[in-house]
Amino acid sequence: GHSVSEAALAGMVRAAAADLRQHSVRMNAIAPLARTRQTAHLPLFAASRQDSLTPEHVAAVSSFLMADASRDVSGELLGVAGGRIYGLRVRETPGAYLDGPPATPEALQQAWDAVLSG
Repeated sequence: GHSVSEAALAGMVRAAAADLRQHSVRMNAIAPLARTRQTAHLPLFAASRQDSLTPEHVAAVSSFLMADASRDVSGELLGVAGGRIYGLRVRETPGAYLDGPPATPEALQQAWDAVLSG
C-alpha cells in the first residue's frame, strides 16, 4: 500500500530529476502530513495541538524548494509533518554476486540472506 506508493514516487522523482538535469530543471516531491478540513477528523490528529501539522509547514518547504537557496536540491522525496522535515529513501542493499549462468532457485535460496542484508 503506502510504502509501495512512496517507493514508486521516489523512483519517478529520481528518474525525472536525472532526465531533466540537462535542462536545469529540478524535480522533487513532498509527502505531506497536515491537518486540513479534510483530515482533521482522523484519529492521527486527535492528540496533536491545533497549531501543529499545519499546511503552512508544508508551504514553507515548498517555498524553499522553489527558491534559489535550493538550487542544488533535486531528486528528493521529502516528508513534512509539522516542523519535522525528512528525506524518504528507498534503500539498496550491497546484495550478493552469483557467478556463472543465471542462478537456480536453490542458489538464490542459499544467497538470500546476503541479498537482503545491509
